[in-house]
Amino acid sequence: MKIAARTIIWAVLLFLPTSLLHAQKLGEGQLVAAEQEFIDGCDANVKLISTKLSESAGFQLNTNLRSLEYLDDFVTRVLAGEDKEKLGSLPSVIGCFLGQVIISEIGGKWMKSTEFGYAVELKGGTMAFPFNTSYDHLVNGPEDSILGFFNAFKAISENGLKTD
Repeated sequence: MKIAARTIIWAVLLFLPTSLLHAQKLGEGQLVAAEQEFIDGCDANVKLISTKLSESAGFQLNTNLRSLEYLDDFVTRVLAGEDKEKLGSLPSVIGCFLGQVIISEIGGKWMKSTEFGYAVELKGGTMAFPFNTSYDHLVNGPEDSILGFFNAFKAISENGLKTD
């Protein structure tokens, strides 16, 4: 069975090869293009991460896979396991970076769901929610890895979403 366009993926434990993906179809009219102000804010967050972490990385962080691999390791080593109350804007900053890497490496565009918030819409309508994943990685650690999330959506973009 194929899932129609405008599919949301609730990807929780994407690091595991046998992970199950929960998909939900969005109703018509619930998805709109993200506002330019939001996109500009994400660009500023990408620049913030690049400015703060490029020196410790030993290379200029950008919206590419190598930079995401570094950020994933940094989050796991330094930030994971933080108290939810102390996270502040970190999930948003990291979520913007993850979303921009998805757009740069896989393709897609920022969209806004009236019910679920901001997401990256991939070709075919599959939705990736990077803010949820960045929050989960910060709170739960590497089992909710931002890199695992990226790799799962890369595989989905290359092979399609299988629902059987």
